[in-house]
Amino acid sequence: NGLWEIVNQSGEKINEKPISEICSLGNDLLCIRDGEDYFVGYFQNEKLHIYRDHPFQEIQRINGWDGTSVFKRAGKFGLIRLYSHQSNTPGRILTEAVYDSLFKAPLSYLYIFKENGRYGVMDSEGKVSLAAEFESVYHEQVTLGAGYPSYMLLYKTGEKVLVDSTGKRINPEQARHIIRTVGL
Repeated sequence: NGLWEIVNQSGEKINEKPISEICSLGNDLLCIRDGEDYFVGYFQNEKLHIYRDHPFQEIQRINGWDGTSVFKRAGKFGLIRLYSHQSNTPGRILTEAVYDSLFKAPLSYLYIFKENGRYGVMDSEGKVSLAAEFESVYHEQVTLGAGYPSYMLLYKTGEKVLVDSTGKRINPEQARHIIRTVGL
């Protein structure tokens, strides 16, 4: 019938009802689909715990080291920390689902969001470092070569803006030099 049951090491069923879909999100966390909704779940003491107060349309695992992922709810995207090593709890929402799109930037720890047709930048905690004022994003890292820092390039009418790995704009003079040298 295409439904899943979960059993413990003794072969005893531990889920309340059959599950439509199940996948690993890492750190002992699971993505569980029940009907049209997805939930975060985890195992503890041979029991399955499912956070049903946070239904999602979709969960996309993005950043393996800290469990940061993108979720979809009501057609919009948000950022969730699937596991908190500090509080030892899963499922902390970092931003509500208010963005038209949200994806991993070419630089570590940064995410690009789209809001009202414009792009902005946030960090892996969901803190916006650059508001949604850019028309497009260059999806590759920009660097002068090995041993040099990497940057991300964003386009705004008549302007190319370089952003460092913390999400801050680079000084315009330095940015022009790097852009000219790299040939963008």
